[in-house]
Amino acid sequence: MGIQGTVVRDTVTVDGELVEDTYDWYAQDEAGNVYRQEFYAGEAEDLAEVVRVGVSETVSFGSFDEVVSFQPGG
Repeated sequence: MGIQGTVVRDTVTVDGELVEDTYDWYAQDEAGNVYRQEFYAGEAEDLAEVVRVGVSETVSFGSFDEVVSFQPGG
């Protein structure tokens, strides 16, 4: 469709057990808005709000630069 996007693997575990393993697709429009990362009516209607861009973060898996940090909602 001619739209550039970024794909992020999204995994969720509960008490060490994998309960979700999906790929979320992100695209940005000309105004800088990022579209929903997941939408399947009645099943997966995830929205998020970007709170920081270009920061460095350290988590249990390692350290990362140029991170986009978001929170659920939107």
